[in-house]
Parts: sequence; structure tokens; C-alpha cells
Amino acid sequence: MKDVYYNDKKINSLIQKELDIFFKDYDGTIYAYLIMNKKNPAQIRIINNSPAWFDIYTKRNYQFVDPVIIRALRSVDDFSWENSIISSGFYNLTRIFNESLKYDIYQGRTFPLHDYQNNLAVLSIVNHKDSGIDMEKDRSRFTIFFIQLHQKVLNLYSQSHQKENVFFVTA
Repeated sequence: MKDVYYNDKKINSLIQKELDIFFKDYDGTIYAYLIMNKKNPAQIRIINNSPAWFDIYTKRNYQFVDPVIIRALRSVDDFSWENSIISSGFYNLTRIFNESLKYDIYQGRTFPLHDYQNNLAVLSIVNHKDSGIDMEKDRSRFTIFFIQLHQKVLNLYSQSHQKENVFFVTA
């Protein structure tokens, strides 16, 4: 089955560039912009700057067991997370976190959005272990950027879909 869920290469490339530009001032930070259909979580798209990890993530369908995504599904407020805290708490999912550590995925902050297309969109900003980056300092900047970015994605995909469905009626 062909993967068509938010899979326009031109649009996704444009969004990737916007993310890269935004995060250029945050050297060493990994980001992931994820869109997931809440009715069918197998439909997922992740635009990120750590493809080695997120390719594994999507191939293994980790969105079904990732405590960050599980929490984002129940939240509208952003939250910080850390592997050791999450894996020692309610969720015992050491496999996903042991794997993610190999790719310097240790701690971060996730901004969830629930949109009118019944998607969960998240922007996860990952710091390398002991990076010293203060995520709280630019929290409002991340929030505003993410809301505007996701609305742009929805608009671009809506326009693209409309162009695909245009037909002419002749009299």
C-alpha cells in the first residue's frame, strides 16, 4: 500500500527548510515535527533532522508505545521529558529509550497540537544529554513557531489537495 499521508515531497521539503532555519540558533538540538492521524495512528509523518533514529521509529511503529506520544494525546500543554524519568515511572519501555540513547535522544520538550483534521501534531525538541540548553527560556517562541508552522502545513496540503481534485464541467 502506498504511503500518501502528508507525503508531498515538495511541501515537506519546504517545511524541513523552515525547521532548519528556525533551529539554526539552537546548535546540537534535534527536532521532530510529527503528524499522526488520531483515528489511525499507523498514519504518521515525521519531518526531522535525525533521520537515522526516526526511520527506525517509524519502521517499528514506536508511536504506539512511545510515552511522549501517549502523553501528548492526552494533553494540550507542552511538557518536558527525560528517558530515565519516563522509563522508571508509569511506563516501563526501556527498549525504545535504550535505542534512542544511541542517537543522543535523552531529554526534551514536546509541544502537542490537536487540529481540525483529527491529527495529533507534535514538535519535539531534543537536547543532547547534559547540553545545558534552557528549553524554558524560549518556550513561547517555540509555541508560536509551531502553531504557525502547523497551520502552514494544513494550508499547503489543503491547497495541494484542491488542485488535485479540480475538474471542469462543460456545457
